[in-house]
Amino acid sequence: MKLQYFHENATFATVVRMKPSPMIEFSATVGTEGVAFGAECRYDAARGKFRNYRAAIGMTSKYYHAALIM
Repeated sequence: MKLQYFHENATFATVVRMKPSPMIEFSATVGTEGVAFGAECRYDAARGKFRNYRAAIGMTSKYYHAALIM
């Protein structure tokens, strides 16, 4: 099952998978012209732990495009 929400300056998505084991994925992005922030993570319901999480920031202008993903 997938749920997505889109707005002019934000997005949110979640995915629930049941096979082979229950897994929930979350992602969100917020930004304006020139800068954006985002994050994503995966929750393993069978183990009760968060896995594979990341955060990012991106900046852009007429002269450059830059991104940092952690």
